[in-house]
Amino acid sequence: MDLFRQPPRRPSNLNLSGVVGLSRMADKVRAKAHNTIGEYSYGHESPLDIYILNFIGLSPEEFSKLALNMNDEKLFGYIRSNYLCNKSELADFNSCHLQNGSQDIYEKGIRSQTMGKCEQDRTDIKTIFESIEFDDRESFRGLDLTVEPPRTPYERSILGIVGIARMADKARAYNSNRLGEYRYGPDSGLDTAILEFLELNAGDFMRAAIDNPNDIELSEWLAGCVKKDDSAKFSFNARRAYFGFYGKEREIFLARRIEVGCDGSVADTFFDLMDFDDQKSFLIVDLRRRAPRSVYDVSIGGIAGLARLIDKGFAHKYKMLGIYKFGERSFLDKLVLDFLKLSETEFIDALQRYPTEIEIINWLREIDLNTNEDEIESFNEVFWNSGPFNQDQREIVRKTSEALDPQRKNICCFAASAELEDEIHFARMKVRI
Repeated sequence: MDLFRQPPRRPSNLNLSGVVGLSRMADKVRAKAHNTIGEYSYGHESPLDIYILNFIGLSPEEFSKLALNMNDEKLFGYIRSNYLCNKSELADFNSCHLQNGSQDIYEKGIRSQTMGKCEQDRTDIKTIFESIEFDDRESFRGLDLTVEPPRTPYERSILGIVGIARMADKARAYNSNRLGEYRYGPDSGLDTAILEFLELNAGDFMRAAIDNPNDIELSEWLAGCVKKDDSAKFSFNARRAYFGFYGKEREIFLARRIEVGCDGSVADTFFDLMDFDDQKSFLIVDLRRRAPRSVYDVSIGGIAGLARLIDKGFAHKYKMLGIYKFGERSFLDKLVLDFLKLSETEFIDALQRYPTEIEIINWLREIDLNTNEDEIESFNEVFWNSGPFNQDQREIVRKTSEALDPQRKNICCFAASAELEDEIHFARMKVRI
């Protein structure tokens, strides 16, 4: 859950959890684990979280562990079975918070200590929950597609269907007159195909996207009015993701690929081409769409992991790291920074001063790295062979690799594990069903 680009679920959302604020808290936990919590707060820093955690009898650390190791269905089922025995107490707890109209703060960050200026004339906002939900909608109702692209068309976070998340981004941008060069609704071939499949019009979808800025809640809204079984969704996904690869559209695609300046090794369908064009147009590195360069890439200075570190650094700058950790949070990044005798802060400052990779490389040359080929070769061997320090860590690496590919249970070093995760994660994302 990336809370830079969408809010957590409404505190009043009881669809799966049965407890006010529990779904919201799970979203924040998962975002915090990926360093994408944005301006929201979790645990001891959030009074609402503390109320909920005290009610279910879990510490922030205990709930985090559960939320990161279970999907929603298992998580909420586990909590209902093990921590919620008294239905009357649950009903009282929910009712108390749903009807609370006091001005006590529940949320830090985008939630102000009193009703925001935009709420002062809203006589219909009478409770804290209504106020939080109004703030969430206002904060995320308009995306500016003149400064960043919409999400990858491969994204299936809404109803399990490709392209809907991208269309939702465009709908919000269209609503705020910040669509840029993108097209929404009947002006977009992909949007038209999606809307026809959903049997919705562009206006209704736009209003739903604005009212439901969280992907899960937009999915819940769509599920209430769109009746498509999984096989129909799979068929639609495959046909749209393959668009441009087969048939009469192939010639059009090939001409467009030349126009965009992309070769066949990067894009072989319109979806691939959209991803390439989005990044090229905005000069960004978006690791939600693609992997950083390989841990075995030595194209920059002969140093293993340096090209990858630069990719992740630029993605961090644009808040587009996706599943990746950067700098001090990444063991392999830390090895490269230590070898370069740089701190994370120094590297981030350089990324702010020098907007292109060529400028970063020139900067690295200027600061005199004091390395020779023998030192680089020794470092590369350490970088590629570094592994867990104890049995517990070795077991984590083994289980992670086995979960990605059961045939790779013998992986025992961080570099190989990272390479496997790159390949499997994006292969799963881009599978065409």
